[in-house]
Order: sequence, then C-alpha cells, then structure tokens
Amino acid sequence: MIAIIIKEECHGFIGVADSVVHAIDFLIENHWLTEYSSVFQYAGNGKWTESSVKERFGDNWAQTIKQFNREKFNNEFEGSFYFSEETVYTGED
Repeated sequence: MIAIIIKEECHGFIGVADSVVHAIDFLIENHWLTEYSSVFQYAGNGKWTESSVKERFGDNWAQTIKQFNREKFNNEFEGSFYFSEETVYTGED
C-alpha cells in the first residue's frame, strides 16, 4: 500500500493520505490550500513571481490541481507544500 506524506514548509508533517487526490482534498478541506494561497514561479535571473492559486489556475483551481500527479504538485507548490510517497506494509503485502 502506498501512503502520501503531506508536508508544509513551516509546519513540517501535517497529514497522510492514500492518494495524491486525497492529499489535495486534505489540504483544501483543512484550509491549508485556498484560492488565496500563494504560488511562486521562477522567473529567471534569481527572481520569483507570486500569484494566488486562483490567479494561477483559474476559477476551477481545485479541479485543476486535483489532476496533478505528485511530481507536478511538488513543482507547482515548491516552497509551500511537499508530497512524498512511502510504502506501508500492512501484513497483507
């Protein structure tokens, strides 16, 4: 069984989920990730731009983000959130 470990930059470990979609649901339902959350993009020459989640991903931001795989999520939210994947042995494996 795979577990997605959810980390936030300042707080460290904040949760665990059984899929990337459920990890994103966790962030949204617990107000870690909202339409007003900041997203940073590298603009080159050591500069970063900041926008809100809604500005970056549009009115359907939650549905858009839920389509991300773990790598894309980590790239888009670098410096804010990080998902890692761990194998959990349940005794049935």
